Amino acid sequence: MLLTTAARRFLTQLEADGRSPLTVSVYRGELGRFTHWAGSRKHAEAIRPDTIAGYMTDPASRVSPDGTARSTRTVNRTRTVIRLFFGYLVDRGTLRQSPARLLRNGRTGRPIPTVLSRDEEREIRGALDLVAKKNEIGRRDRVLFTLLLRSGMRLTAALALDVQDLDLAQCTATSRSGKNGRTQEVFLTRDVVRLLTRHLKAQAATTGPVFRSSLGRRLSARQAQYRFRELLVSAGIERPVTVHSLRHTFATRLREKTGDLRVVQVALGHRHLGTTEVYASVSDRDVQRAISR
Repeated sequence: MLLTTAARRFLTQLEADGRSPLTVSVYRGELGRFTHWAGSRKHAEAIRPDTIAGYMTDPASRVSPDGTARSTRTVNRTRTVIRLFFGYLVDRGTLRQSPARLLRNGRTGRPIPTVLSRDEEREIRGALDLVAKKNEIGRRDRVLFTLLLRSGMRLTAALALDVQDLDLAQCTATSRSGKNGRTQEVFLTRDVVRLLTRHLKAQAATTGPVFRSSLGRRLSARQAQYRFRELLVSAGIERPVTVHSLRHTFATRLREKTGDLRVVQVALGHRHLGTTEVYASVSDRDVQRAISR
């Protein structure tokens, strides 16, 4: 079986298994890099452990298209995708054994999340207030980024929201686009509810996407990330900060307020508490500063 054919069938199986569109997209990109390197006419049966080792030591797997080195975590993701792909081919009977069976992940430390300082948070809020006075797009941005900062939702989940997913009377939203396609109830603060109420009224929207582009289509993650970068410039924030930093900031503030990682875990929709423990180390910085004073 051609590698390209095998990859296509594997991705179809992921969709059938209910994996999120984002996960399928990531796997498609990783397999596309591998099949391009190996050769589009290469057969899966011709891949050997040495082939996999050759790919994992080649710049094709270790360097991004812009020429920067990929992080250990990203390269580990590549290893995981390749192992799962060839494991699938073994399970369906295409291969007798996986050529990726010798592949192991590289060691990596858990990264410290990027969190906005109190001053940076105030600057972003101020910049959002300013753009909201300009036009409807600015008002939409204020609603979107305030929602992310005050609820901890992932960007993809927020952009996937439809009007019917909101229960503003109960101050909740149903996120149907979490990791691995899980559904999560997200609790909304009253200021976010007020912003959403005005936003939907201005759109006269009773169905369809909550956040739309200027063309009336669902706002894409790429468009939102571009708008956020412009917002950072307006706020005068020069250090590397991403939209996902809003989620990290929410989690850190909640941890500081409650002192309870279990509360943070539920709020973020983490399946395992170990995933949430990174926010304990962030809050420890405040403890250190307090003791030193």
